[in-house]
Amino acid sequence: MNIKENIKMAIKSMMNKKVRTFLTMFGIIIGIMSVIIILSIGKGAQKQILGEVEKMGASTVVLEVNSENGFQNNLLDLKDIEYIKDNVKHISNITPLVQIFGKTFANKKSKDTLINGTSNSITDIMHLEMLHGNIFSFEEYSSGKKSAIIDHTTALTIFGSTDVVGQKVALSINNENINVNIVGVYKHNFETIGDDRTPGIVYIPATTIQMILDKPISFKEIYIEVDSKDNIDIVGNSVENLISIRKNTVSRDIYNAKNMIDQVDQLNNILGLFQLFLASVASISLLVGGVGVMNIMLVSVAERKREIGIKKSLGAKPSTILFQFLTEALIISFIAGFIGILFGVFISLGMGYIAGMSPVFDFNTISFCVIFSLLVGIFFGIYPAKKAAKLNPIDALRID
Repeated sequence: MNIKENIKMAIKSMMNKKVRTFLTMFGIIIGIMSVIIILSIGKGAQKQILGEVEKMGASTVVLEVNSENGFQNNLLDLKDIEYIKDNVKHISNITPLVQIFGKTFANKKSKDTLINGTSNSITDIMHLEMLHGNIFSFEEYSSGKKSAIIDHTTALTIFGSTDVVGQKVALSINNENINVNIVGVYKHNFETIGDDRTPGIVYIPATTIQMILDKPISFKEIYIEVDSKDNIDIVGNSVENLISIRKNTVSRDIYNAKNMIDQVDQLNNILGLFQLFLASVASISLLVGGVGVMNIMLVSVAERKREIGIKKSLGAKPSTILFQFLTEALIISFIAGFIGILFGVFISLGMGYIAGMSPVFDFNTISFCVIFSLLVGIFFGIYPAKKAAKLNPIDALRID
């Protein structure tokens, strides 16, 4: 019997038991669909997150104070920033960053907020996209004026509009509320996480926080924009060595200059491993679906014993019977895999549309799903097919 005849007989058998065939396919459909959704949405989110991080950190060095080795006595201050700026070449911009978790209040509404004390260089270093107004000026930074730029999600939550330049909001800093004037609104880079659940991010002059706390402000992080990607390592090493000498901590490993490009690579690897883990978990349902295929094929063999006996008595070889049932298992798995891919693609597109992102589909993912579904059909179909091929024609034709 040739392949064409095997396919015809397999399809006929499937059509005779439509409901049972669909239920057999269901586990594989769910498994393939889950893998497609997890990988496509995961890769889409990964691409978007890395794109934003790369946009910020393509030529950025972050000088950090180690969280160990008595770091509290070696924090950085505004004088250190000026010292670095005056003594290290290839620096385009440099800004401190001190972060305080708090809230933004106005119009009887509030939003959880990450309050960043920084300088007017932050928009260039972070590549913030201003929607309205501008960053506070250098004069406002120098004088510690109570000015702020807020993200558009915070503006929408509190005011119902993004065009709120000139409005005032209250910020809670260390249980103290201060009123600041909004001088600009920028686009929140990670709005797709969910506007209501995503904390707002507000930038105010670091000198303003210093005045509020009534004490010199210290920093654990300084962001440095380098004039060229080629000079990132040079600037990083120079800054780390310079500040270690200035603070007399050369042998204590207090300061670390991190290349943001390296951080992007590490983040990419972590996200990739997380996706692989989720896809592996989703693939378990494929194995469950394969068990379903085997069970149904065993039932089919039992129901078609007389058919098998007649074919064998007419000279059909065991290999012919084996390939007949194996073809049926393969077709069931292939169709289930195809349906799973279609559902996975459409659901991923829908989820991406709702989340405001684009899922990423690639040839390797689709090929993996097709091949895996066929392998499931072969692996779980081979035992029932062999059992059918080994039936004794006399026993198969015996009337129970």
